[in-house]
Amino acid sequence: TSLAEPPACRSSSDGLKNVCLFLLSLSVLVPLGLVASAAVAGRPLTHQGMTQPLSGLNFALMRFARDISRAKARRRRFNQRYALVP
Repeated sequence: TSLAEPPACRSSSDGLKNVCLFLLSLSVLVPLGLVASAAVAGRPLTHQGMTQPLSGLNFALMRFARDISRAKARRRRFNQRYALVP
């Protein structure tokens, strides 16, 4: 019986190529998606018209940051380790 050869090790350049390809496709597809979204919804093809769907995300992240800071302040104030905002 012959021993099967182990699979060839993937070089680090393959991983780098995959990362570069992912970043390149992301940098092309996201702007195209925003332009297509604005065009389909009838919004103007300006910066404000294309980034309007992201404004809801911005608002949600600001609320999340506010709630986290309130929880941290409450913990400092009352010395409660797992205090949450009521």
